[in-house]
Amino acid sequence: MATCIHHRLSEAVTQCVKCGRYICHDCFNTYGVSSGDYKGYALCYSCTCLLVGENIQYFEDLCRRTKNSRTAMIILGILGAISGLAIGYGVGYGDPGTIIAGFIFGIALGASIGTILSDIWLSIKVAFGMAKNDGGLKSDRGISSFGWGLLFGLIRAVAMIAVSPIIAIYQYVKRTRQIKDANKIMESDSQALLEMKDYFEYTLAVERSKGASLASLTKHGGELYNNTYANAVLSKGEVVAQRELRQSVIQIAKNGEILRSITGRR
Repeated sequence: MATCIHHRLSEAVTQCVKCGRYICHDCFNTYGVSSGDYKGYALCYSCTCLLVGENIQYFEDLCRRTKNSRTAMIILGILGAISGLAIGYGVGYGDPGTIIAGFIFGIALGASIGTILSDIWLSIKVAFGMAKNDGGLKSDRGISSFGWGLLFGLIRAVAMIAVSPIIAIYQYVKRTRQIKDANKIMESDSQALLEMKDYFEYTLAVERSKGASLASLTKHGGELYNNTYANAVLSKGEVVAQRELRQSVIQIAKNGEILRSITGRR
């Protein structure tokens, strides 16, 4: 008879779909995910932790990239402000209103320059595409299409420069929100991992204790001292503690859905 990889006294009921190791009924019911590639499949404790850890790592990387992008916006905004001050002073011959306008516009243009340049590059590629569809740049029709495409791109670029203050504010708020959401998900998944870890250690300790009371295991110096799940069982009862653990697993699934919506995974 096969036994659980983690709980040697428990009979195995299935195998982890990721690593192939045998797991018991409790592991099967407790761990795993309810969405994504492994939805409905059995996962052991270790593989569940690995998958959640990968999700946390993704959001850590996303948070770092977004912070770097926001920092670049700030630096470019400062450089734009300096340039705007100089241009405003030169154009307005020291007029305060012109200097202030140049300062504000310089900040906005500098902060949103990445988006504007990206849009200009996209317009150029569209213009080449239009020319290709009409015989290429070697034909009069292709050249005409390329010219119209560039003109359209130029109009878009001028329009985007005109609204650069709105673009800068939108991009800054968007990045700040992304950082906040990523941090929230990382904290949520990390807390869920901690709760699963405490439950896992609880089941191992109970199996090893050979009938010792939970109160003795959670007292100072005991094997489950400061174990959140064991203390929840003592203070709230097994049913409530299990419900709270299940909520953590559900939250992991929700965070996984957010990750899949960002990356396009299924």
